[in-house]
Amino acid sequence: MKKLILTFICFAFLVTVIQAQIVTIPDNKFKAALIEKGVDLNKDGEIQLSEANMVTELYLMSYGISDLKGIEAFTSLSVLYCQSNQLTSIDISKNIALTYLDCSSNQITSLDISKNIALTVLYCQTNQLKNLDVSKNTALTFIKCFSNQLTSLNLSKNKDLAFLYCYDNDITNIDVSKNPLLENLQCYGNELTNLDVTKNPVLDGLHCQDNQLVSLNVSKNPALTVLWCASNQLTSLDVSKNPALTSLYCHDNQLTNLNIGKNPALEILWCLSNQLTSIDVAKNPAINYLDCSSNKLTSIDVSRNTNLTELYCQKNPDLSKVCINNTQLGLTISNPDKWQIDNTSTWSTSCGK
Repeated sequence: MKKLILTFICFAFLVTVIQAQIVTIPDNKFKAALIEKGVDLNKDGEIQLSEANMVTELYLMSYGISDLKGIEAFTSLSVLYCQSNQLTSIDISKNIALTYLDCSSNQITSLDISKNIALTVLYCQTNQLKNLDVSKNTALTFIKCFSNQLTSLNLSKNKDLAFLYCYDNDITNIDVSKNPLLENLQCYGNELTNLDVTKNPVLDGLHCQDNQLVSLNVSKNPALTVLWCASNQLTSLDVSKNPALTSLYCHDNQLTNLNIGKNPALEILWCLSNQLTSIDVAKNPAINYLDCSSNKLTSIDVSRNTNLTELYCQKNPDLSKVCINNTQLGLTISNPDKWQIDNTSTWSTSCGK
């Protein structure tokens, strides 16, 4: 009898130990995804702690998962993709080895990454975040947090940050002065009235359109190749310190002055819907697309822009002359209404200069 009782006790203890080694995963879709990914090495339909500890990367995109409880057992996890699910929250406080997190396209309302100090890449866009604290994540180089409900973003501790995509939020102020390595900033579709990028010398792409900016200083950004600053309230724009600039989209502002005289690499210029009375593209030999419609221009000289293939200049009420040369016969010019085209090889003869 004693042997039977002892055997039963040992068996019960063994069952308890085995059960203690099984990760509790309430969400059946999460558990099924883990099994599909081959995490269940012994094929018993459960995830043991030992199995979870071996996993360094998880790709759980579009599985309909609503609860990631159990993820805390994956202590070796460095890469986690869980985008396009039905998550409203996520607890990754135990996943301190995490360097890459993509939890985008869910319904997450808050995100605590204060324990994930090794994190270098964060994708949390298209959620319902009202706050995002990245002050403990000093290793971050890449942040995508667009299409949320953020009103502010403190980046003062993220000195290694190179890429920031925070567009389509409600941000009223953003300070990037402590991010000297910033290469690409996309902050369009916010409520910005001021943007200082003078401390970002390697900035290559700036997208700050659809805000409320009244001025923009890009004189300290010599590496800038793409600038979108459309749909603001700018009255003047000087890009003479940006020799690498290839694309400039400054339409839908109130520009009366546009300095593009020192941009030989400029290929695309959208300056439509402003208040420009003149535009000089003689020193922009690479330009191939120019839209200067809906301004106050009286003449346009593109005779030296032999790479130009498209010119849009409609809705300039006082425009009387557009000058091209005889090598530009393939040039597409929109709505030649109310003005003449001088199609001759000699600019001085055709336009009186």
